[in-house]
Amino acid sequence: THWWEIADREGFIIVSPCAWSDVLRWNNTGDPTQRDDLKFIEYVLDDVISNYPVDTTRCYATGQSNGAVMTEFLAQQIPERFAAVAATSGGLIEQELYAQDNGNAMIPTYLFFGEFDNWSYDFTQAGEVRTLVNYFGQRNRTSPVDAPDSRVADGRFITYGWANDSGITLVQLTQTLGRPHNCIPSEMELAWDWFQQWSRGADGTLYHNGQAVNETKNEPISQMPSDGKGQTVAKEYLSLIHI
Repeated sequence: THWWEIADREGFIIVSPCAWSDVLRWNNTGDPTQRDDLKFIEYVLDDVISNYPVDTTRCYATGQSNGAVMTEFLAQQIPERFAAVAATSGGLIEQELYAQDNGNAMIPTYLFFGEFDNWSYDFTQAGEVRTLVNYFGQRNRTSPVDAPDSRVADGRFITYGWANDSGITLVQLTQTLGRPHNCIPSEMELAWDWFQQWSRGADGTLYHNGQAVNETKNEPISQMPSDGKGQTVAKEYLSLIHI
């Protein structure tokens, strides 16, 4: 990922915890027979905040593959702990997404999938990617999955964006041409550009480039139809949880 290079250049803290369960995977289903990785991540985050000069308004989560799935799980369960998330090549299945939802708080979400990934990156077709875009679109009060507000082609990247009624893009999907089930450093640069836009106040208010995002209540998050279709604090550092 080369996240350390971005951290050295930009001056932020990277925290890279490892899954430690009987199956050597993150427990992103809340399986009571496995370790509680949700509590573990919260403990790690609290420990870092207690021991380092962390700007708590600018904590982010990202991960690859099973780490991406865990990142999405964090976005579901404890969105108030993060200003934004980014996930590369990992998708919670629909049953997990809707069965485990923990509220209606907005959480800016950036998804990356490769052309030859384990899942089709075509969000117009039934599958995990479509389900993710739909879920996080509802969570963030954006345009419907079939009506993206933007499409930008830049080299091997094709990026779609879904915005709210104020025109703020809260969900993005980048399709990376020619990439299998892995991630590449240039995707991390895109994720970093995304993170820099977001912060979250102590009261939970989400900010986009310093402006509060409308938290108007939305209808409860529902399953897809059957057809499948802040500000920087001086002398403090943001924290990036890389899973």
